[in-house]
Amino acid sequence: AHEREYRYALMFQRKYDEAAHCNEVILRLLGGGLAELVGGKRHEDLVQLGAHLQEVAAGEVANEFVRLASLLADVPEISDAVLVPINRAVDVWTNQAGEFGAKRDGQLDLTGALPRLAA
Repeated sequence: AHEREYRYALMFQRKYDEAAHCNEVILRLLGGGLAELVGGKRHEDLVQLGAHLQEVAAGEVANEFVRLASLLADVPEISDAVLVPINRAVDVWTNQAGEFGAKRDGQLDLTGALPRLAA
């Protein structure tokens, strides 16, 4: 939630590169947490983390992580028009990751930290 709020503020200030970096941090933090939740380990590199997630938590959440990490790495020029849909996709994945985590650990309550998505 912390990085998401920074991302919103940076978008408002038109600091798109820094806002994109917030998405990378979100993926790194949540992806690493998911990996540890299922007995894996954290990786700083998003590509390595994505490959590791596909090993230890194979499925839609890991595959979407890999897609988002690749998407962030392949953006030629970051602008508002490019970043808004990426932000939304990261938020959707954040909710999927939260649901995955809650199913794995019934004591995990992320309700207040997950993004609220408009329909």
